[in-house]
Amino acid sequence: MEEKNKIVYVVQSYRFADYESHSYIVGVFSTKEKAKDQARKEEEFRGGKYACTIMTLEMDKNDMQQDIRVEPTEFFYKLAERANDLV
Repeated sequence: MEEKNKIVYVVQSYRFADYESHSYIVGVFSTKEKAKDQARKEEEFRGGKYACTIMTLEMDKNDMQQDIRVEPTEFFYKLAERANDLV
């Protein structure tokens, strides 16, 4: 019987919600709820300059072996919109 791989949730933060700007990994979490909570805390801590995404990944698989799902937070969309208004 094949063992099912564990799912993990990776929170990544992007400066001004720009995928091509500075970014960093906030953490890796065992539940989506924990990831969302930490993403919200990170966005608040960074004073509105950084916004987060949550990636859903399977352990022990590379990017070619799985469907990687990336979910931006609500604040991500707001910050991206504000940044586009400035351009």
